[in-house]
Amino acid sequence: MNDTLEIELRDKKTQFSPDEWIEGDVNWSFSAPQKRLEIRLLWFTQGKGTTDLGVVRTETVEAPHAQTGIGLSSGSQAFRFRLPEAPHSFSGQLISLVWAVEVEAFPSKIAVQREFVMAPNGAEIELSRVEVPQSPILSAFQKRKAAFQARKKGDSASPFEPNERGPWS
Repeated sequence: MNDTLEIELRDKKTQFSPDEWIEGDVNWSFSAPQKRLEIRLLWFTQGKGTTDLGVVRTETVEAPHAQTGIGLSSGSQAFRFRLPEAPHSFSGQLISLVWAVEVEAFPSKIAVQREFVMAPNGAEIELSRVEVPQSPILSAFQKRKAAFQARKKGDSASPFEPNERGPWS
């Protein structure tokens, strides 16, 4: 018999707004009794860099074993969490913030997550690439650097005219 642990969200809903309720059921079937289950509402970041994690709320189910046969433990538990005001789900080029309900069984450490979106109007915030205008000083520096490298290589094609003065002359 394989151990199973699953999360079902009510109405199969996966998009929520701040201050809404997220509800569902945890279903399990274990070949050995577990001491407890922890149902967590959490968010985490994924992408480049260090991962951040915030556990907002936890519900504990003590001794979750209703015997359904020799050596088999199964059952279910409803959960209900009120979502906070923030942080909102977002997705960017380097990092994303994801909300989830997670269940972990102890002592087996079997765990599952059900991800969902939590943002105003239930729509994930898409971060687009922002082009930062280059400063005139940096542009002038890069132009002077290119001219210097061209002269150093003996290339006569210089971006500056012979009598042109740069911004620091």
